[in-house]
Amino acid sequence: MSPNRRLRVVAPPLAALLFACAGDPPAANPPPRTDGSVAPTSRQAPDDPPAPAPPRVGLGSRTAAVTPLLYGRLRGVGFAGRSHIADDEALLFVYRTPDERAFWMKGCLVPIDVAYLADDGTILERRTLLPPPPGAADDDVPRFPSSRPVRLVLETRGGLLEESGAAAAGRVVLPPEVAGWLERADR
Repeated sequence: MSPNRRLRVVAPPLAALLFACAGDPPAANPPPRTDGSVAPTSRQAPDDPPAPAPPRVGLGSRTAAVTPLLYGRLRGVGFAGRSHIADDEALLFVYRTPDERAFWMKGCLVPIDVAYLADDGTILERRTLLPPPPGAADDDVPRFPSSRPVRLVLETRGGLLEESGAAAAGRVVLPPEVAGWLERADR
């Protein structure tokens, strides 16, 4: 038997085995329950715990769900392209080693607050940055450099640090997860 002939003989049973192992497709509409609860989908077991709440950062009189950005490609995007930033969301740029950082508004459509933080949440510097004019060349988009090395940079909706009282207090309350993020972050 030639190698090509053997392949044709083996391939159909192998393909059938692979498709059989994928499992049955989920039902299009699960049967309704009499207690008013929603039936679990094929991806959710009835005993699965709810997803954990996202970590939060304390901003004066408010808190916001914080998304940590630990790696270069994620940090390069930030809030760029967003037409709205909610009061209860923030980005925390996390770096392993302290260094002078500079942020700019390339691709940003709405004002944002940028705060350079000490590891304990003390606000070292902050500024509300405005979006550049449409079509601005990269060289014409201003940078906001830190005056000293930092590992943490917080971004929120423009004006939020002032409105919440975090600017007056001079600090934000960081979630306990920050210690682990600092260890896992690159650079």
